[in-house]
Amino acid sequence: MSRVQQRRQLLRPLYGFDFQEDLYRVWDYVCRLQPLDPLHALEEPLALVLTGPFEVLWGRFDQAMPPPSVYLHWRYYNDPPEFFTVLVGGDDGHHWGYFLDD
Repeated sequence: MSRVQQRRQLLRPLYGFDFQEDLYRVWDYVCRLQPLDPLHALEEPLALVLTGPFEVLWGRFDQAMPPPSVYLHWRYYNDPPEFFTVLVGGDDGHHWGYFLDD
């Protein structure tokens, strides 16, 4: 099993659900754009940085333990509990993510 597959399987126990394929398509795209630093591949054209599950896919937590709760990682003050961040942009507090709903 490759490193990427191991990291992909780590997302399920960390977040408690399986991500949809769109997350992995974005990840593949940014890895092609900027293979050495995919988390910042969208920084120059769009002022966006990938966070959260993308950091797990990149391997940021391979050597160190992830944050105590991935639900609090990159959480903003007014975010509802069902929301977690996957993209942050600029200094204005804009951020985008997934909203979980049954």
